[in-house]
Amino acid sequence: MNINFKGSIVKKDAKKYEDGNSHSTTPTFLKQVYPEEGSEHAPQHEDVDIVFVHGLNPVNSLDFAFQTWTHPNGTFWPKDLLPKKIPNCRVLIFGYNSNVAFDVTQQGIKEHANTLLDRLSGNREDAPSNRPIIFIGHSLGGLVIKQALINATHNSHQYGSIKQATYSLVFFGTPHQGGNRVPLGKVAANITTAVTGSVRNDLLKSLSKDSVLTQNTNDDFRHYWDDYQVLSFYETKATRVKRLGGILGFILNTVVVDINSAKLGLGGRHETQIPIDADHSGVCKFEAADTKFEPVGRLIKKLVEEAKERSSVPGNSSKRM
Repeated sequence: MNINFKGSIVKKDAKKYEDGNSHSTTPTFLKQVYPEEGSEHAPQHEDVDIVFVHGLNPVNSLDFAFQTWTHPNGTFWPKDLLPKKIPNCRVLIFGYNSNVAFDVTQQGIKEHANTLLDRLSGNREDAPSNRPIIFIGHSLGGLVIKQALINATHNSHQYGSIKQATYSLVFFGTPHQGGNRVPLGKVAANITTAVTGSVRNDLLKSLSKDSVLTQNTNDDFRHYWDDYQVLSFYETKATRVKRLGGILGFILNTVVVDINSAKLGLGGRHETQIPIDADHSGVCKFEAADTKFEPVGRLIKKLVEEAKERSSVPGNSSKRM
């Protein structure tokens, strides 16, 4: 697998991430990208684990887990920009087989959520149990994160420590509800159209009948909203997509996840909403440590500082059990 990211991951072998699952086109893995193993500049200790979760991977691209967060100029901000703001952190990338047909179902999202919990639990076996976790998700990847925390609550014996350690959730273009009088299923259809260039009738049917974007998912998560600090970044530019089909097809020009869809509705004490001048794909890509990235880096750094303070207070390590 050739991943030519500036200053990041170069010519990695895809088999390194397959974990023996050779029949799967897209491997499942949890990869630490910062600090790199054996790096002379690695921090002496890590204060926080920051876990990135991508959304739909319609073409089963092997490097999609990295490309999601990579600007066209090659800047891979989880490694190239974020550690400059937060040097004493661990940055982990979760990759999974997120093809469209599988991931619009409730069962699909639950399986990915359980896989995330399993990989992260194993990865943190030798880490202090109170080391905070911050999850960062793009698009439907944010729903995998929410479902993982729901699953961790239901299986507290095995994964309770992950829920307990999670301080904050950061969402980029994640649809939590309908927006501008558009139902959730339509928002999901817009996302799949944006990433595939087409909408299939069977997919639309699945989105309306058995979608992860149902009110039930939010109802389940509503019980835990007060446990987390949330950053919700939303796009302000329309996504221009040519739908395939027919002789000419047609152009879709729409803001895929608008401000109303991108908010959980927690209020100012728990949720901060920030616009980003980008479309649905570009909302989580940054060219450099510029004015576009500044609020992202600053607010995540603030969350890390708050999480460190909370984890150092006696008794807080068991606050969420």
